[in-house]
Amino acid sequence: MFISSAAPFVDVDYMVITSGDGNAQTQSADVWLDDGAHNITYSDGWQTSPNGFETEYYMNTMHRTNVNGASATLLFNGNAITVYGATSTDHGLFSVSLDGSDPPLLLNGSAPVLRAQNILVSFK
Repeated sequence: MFISSAAPFVDVDYMVITSGDGNAQTQSADVWLDDGAHNITYSDGWQTSPNGFETEYYMNTMHRTNVNGASATLLFNGNAITVYGATSTDHGLFSVSLDGSDPPLLLNGSAPVLRAQNILVSFK
């Protein structure tokens, strides 16, 4: 779950979910999930691809918000997940939890220039 915690933006581009049997000798499988996938639930306050840089994003789409408390939730089965999005001068703090972890992990999406398709968080 992503939760926006301040007025600067956070955006979500895509996720990579890794599944396997946990054995290092067995090959795992990655599933790429675009931000518009049907199993991602966005609360009110999210916009889709409004920033004019759509071509920088996977499949030319993204979701972003600057609404305090806005959230995105993804239910998935897997051994690991990596979430990609952009970092930029107008991006800021956001929190992430996996399986309802408390307290959530507080992260910062600010950067000196727009960097699309960056790893925002990875759980393994």
